[in-house]
This record gives sequence, C-alpha cells and structure tokens, in this order.
Amino acid sequence: MIQNEQASRDRWSAVGLCLLLMTGWTVFGWDRLVSLWLPDTDDMMRIQQVRDWMAGQGFKDLTQHRLSPPDGLVMHWSRIADLLPAALILVLTPAIGLYMANVWAVILVPGLLFLAYLLAILRLYREIDMDGDAVPLLVIAALAFPVMGLFQPGRVDHHGLQMVLLALAASAVVGRSLLVNGVILGLSVATSLAIGLETAPFLVALLGCQTVFWLTEGSEERARMIATGGTLAAATLVYSQLFIANGNPPGWCDAFTLPVAIAAMAGGGVIAFLGAVSGLSNIVLRGAVALVLATGLGYFLYNQYPGCMANPYALVDSVVAHQWLANVEEAQGLLSLGVTRATIGHAGLVIAGLLATLGMLGMAAEWRRPVFVLFIGLATSLLLMTFQLRAAYAGAVMAVVPLALMVNAARERGPLLLIPAWLVSIGLIYDQAPRFIPQIKAAKVAETALTGECASPSTMAALAKTPKMRLIAPMDVGAYAIGATLGSVYAAPYHRNNHGNRLMFDILFDHDNKAAALARKNGVTHILVCPSAQRAPQETLAAQLANGHAPGWVKRVPLPKSAALLYRVR
Repeated sequence: MIQNEQASRDRWSAVGLCLLLMTGWTVFGWDRLVSLWLPDTDDMMRIQQVRDWMAGQGFKDLTQHRLSPPDGLVMHWSRIADLLPAALILVLTPAIGLYMANVWAVILVPGLLFLAYLLAILRLYREIDMDGDAVPLLVIAALAFPVMGLFQPGRVDHHGLQMVLLALAASAVVGRSLLVNGVILGLSVATSLAIGLETAPFLVALLGCQTVFWLTEGSEERARMIATGGTLAAATLVYSQLFIANGNPPGWCDAFTLPVAIAAMAGGGVIAFLGAVSGLSNIVLRGAVALVLATGLGYFLYNQYPGCMANPYALVDSVVAHQWLANVEEAQGLLSLGVTRATIGHAGLVIAGLLATLGMLGMAAEWRRPVFVLFIGLATSLLLMTFQLRAAYAGAVMAVVPLALMVNAARERGPLLLIPAWLVSIGLIYDQAPRFIPQIKAAKVAETALTGECASPSTMAALAKTPKMRLIAPMDVGAYAIGATLGSVYAAPYHRNNHGNRLMFDILFDHDNKAAALARKNGVTHILVCPSAQRAPQETLAAQLANGHAPGWVKRVPLPKSAALLYRVR
C-alpha cells in the first residue's frame, strides 16, 4: 500500500513538473511555434516528412522529394518517429483545423516525450532506491543539459524518443532478473535501433553489462537473458518488415537497413541461447561459450557487411566533409575543441555523474550492479565524446540518477554539503556559467553556416511567394525552406546529400566563373545569401553576392522585411 502511494506520488510529481515547464517554454516561444518555426533543422524536416506522408507519400518511401532535385534524397530516418505527430494531427484537425493541429502537434509531441523521459528516469531510480525522495531526481532530470533541449516545444525529431528508450533499457538492466525486465530491454533496444543508430554504442554497452551479469550469476539471469534475446530478435524481425525504407543507397549503414536488422536479430539469438545454457557449471565455461558465439557473429557480420564497420561518414563527399562536417560543433571531439563553452556545457554533467557513481560504491553493497551499469554508460559517453560531442545526450541521461542519489545523501548531512551537491547536479549550470567567464572561448562558429537572416521567418515568408523555385542556399537554410515554402532546395545538413551539398559549395564558393554553367546545368532558379552571417572566402560568388556585386547572369529579387539577398538565375 505504501509503495503504491509512493508510486502515485512520483507519477503526479512528474506530471506536475512536466506541465509547469512545458507551459512556460510554450508561452516563451509561442510566436515562433505558432509560425511553425521550429528550433532545429531536423525538426523542420521531420514535420515536413510527416506532412508528405499524410498527403499520400508511401509509408516506406522516406524520400524527401524537394531536397536535391530532381531525384530527391532518401532520408536516413524511420517512420516510427512520425507516428505520434501524425496521430495528433489527425485527431486535432477536425476540431481546430489542419494548421493549428500542426502547431499543437509540435508542442504536444515533445511534451509527451518529456513526461515519458521523466517516468523512465523514475523507473531507473526506483530500481535502485525504493525509499528516497524523487523530487531532486525529477528536477535534475528536467534541467540535465544538453538532453533537456531535446524536449523543448517544437522538438519533434527522434532524438528525444531515443533518450526515453535508453533510460528504459538501463532500468531493465539495473532491475531484478524478471521476465518483464528482459522484455523491456529487448523491446527498447530493438525499437531504438529501428529509429536510428545514434544510441547504438550505448545499447551495446547495456547488453554487454547484462551479459557480464549472466556470466557471473549464471542461472539467476536465465529468465531475463532469454526474454531479452527473444524479444530483441522478434521485434527486429517485425520492424524489418514495417520500417526499412525503400531505396536506401547501397553501402550506407547509417540507418535501420537490412544489415542492421540482421545484426540485431542474430545478436538477439545469441543472447537468448546464452540464457538457455545458463546452467553451465562454471564461469569459465560460460565465458568460453559467449566468446565463441560473439566472435563467430562478429566475423560473419564483418565479412558480409565490411562497410558497416567503417566510419559512418566515410561516403560523404570530401569537399562537403571538409567544408561542413569539419565545422559541425557536435560532430567534433572534446580534444579537438579544447576548453570551450560547448565542451564544458556538454561534458560537465557527464563528468559529475561519473564521480557521483564512484561515490555510490561506499553507500550500499546492493548498489554494485547499478554502479557498474551507470559507470559503463557514463564511461562510454565520455569516451565517445572525445570523438563527437553529441554523445553527451545519452551521458546526461545516465548521470541523473547517481547525482540525485548524491543530493539525497547530502541532505542528511546538512547544507554545507547539500548546496555544492545541488550545484554540481544541475546540468544547465555547465551550459550557462562559462558564458560569464571571459577566459573561456565561445562556441566554435562554422565557417560555412552562412545562415543568419537567411533562415528567418520573414525570409521564408518572402520565399514562399515563389513556389516553383529551385534554391541554392546555405546548408542550414535547406530544411527551413522545405518546411516553410513549396520550393525545392539543393543543400541541407544531411550526410547522404552528397550531390546537393557539393553543388551548393561549388556554386557559392566558386572563384573561377564556373557557377553560371553549374547553376544552369542543374536547373537552379534562385540563389540566397545572407550578409549578416557571411563567412565565405573573399573573391567567391557568395562574397560578391553578399556585397551586392552580382554578376550579369543573376538578377536581384526584392525580399521584403528580410536582410537576406535573393538572386534569380537569368
């Protein structure tokens, strides 16, 4: 009875905090939200993918036909993340109309995912501490930078959903060896992989932790292992029939493709088999069986799909990689960026969580299992962050619980410990505090962004008056132009888009007078530049256009209420 009351209180606390923050965020950003001006390029592209599907595009056709014309681009995404916004739009449209249904969908989707994230973190916490106060946990989770940014109103892309699934998977590994935890773990891993591969290293780490527990505890882990492997294999089989997109380019292993599905199903089969032989007499024998099966599976996958073991960006055009990927902040590593506001903001909570996890070692003997899982998750995040900052999102999820446990422990020892415990546990502090320290460098500015006013609502409203345009514009403008106009664009920040992105750089950075021929050959009708964010090298076409020195083969087109400059190809 007491536990039921506590669980109810936990859930209502999560609901209350979610409503409070989402309401404040929505009111603060209402002007942009009601204009369907979403926080990130991926959100703009996601809502357009949903619209295209609802307008009749095939369920397994993930081609964005207005990107990189005339052929379009098969996105490396999944319909799974389209289901919730599409359902909300369908339900709300009869009552408030299609446009406002879109507006409320982009508000409600991240709100519902935020609540699911808080509840998943609660489940992870309660698997470790059944009696502790959950309010500090919820506050720390809600303000955990950078993962909190994935649940802001307008964030309809798939990354927030993957964080929910990661927290669920961690709770299933940390919890008791029950059949239900095996099902949750297998289903969370399969669903996350079917959405995208961003969290794959963390999912592998969690499955590795579960295998270590099987190795050391034997038959006690039988039920969870069999359920994990069986659910992973079965769910992946179903997802492979439903969600593998048509037309995925050969050689790319950056999404839920057939090689990924085969690897997940085979891995699930191995895990289930290990569970079935849990009664093997000793740890050495179990280890030998696991090593042989894992080596055989790895050898098979490497020989069948060698390209999947390489750099996921290996097939990106070299010019595009140099001009764009090398300047994407989240794609850079901690060591290459040095001590900047971005690295402190991303790494701060992960490092604090890692130290708090080590501090858990002396708290309770029964916490050895969660300490091991959380430490592996946080160590994986920190290791991956040396290559890409974006690994901090998953690390922040893993850091929440040990930091909450630290705060609750500090409460029992007085304010002298409680205040610093809170200060190191609020992720938002790591993002904001360095802004007031002049010695810490600002975030790296991509030399090729060229965006500024080019992606503003007023610019998009003006562009929307030319529905048939084929636009060359800075890369980050692409998704906004697709979501806010009826025209097509060549460039957008997606690594598969070699043709369109390379064409944009070849035209805007041209200094050999080849741009006119390239534009006409590829059907370009308009070129957009933004003087306020100009980072193009001097003597290139982009620099000339930004300074108002247009060559004769283009003509200036007025853009009311916009600082951007639009030119029509004659």
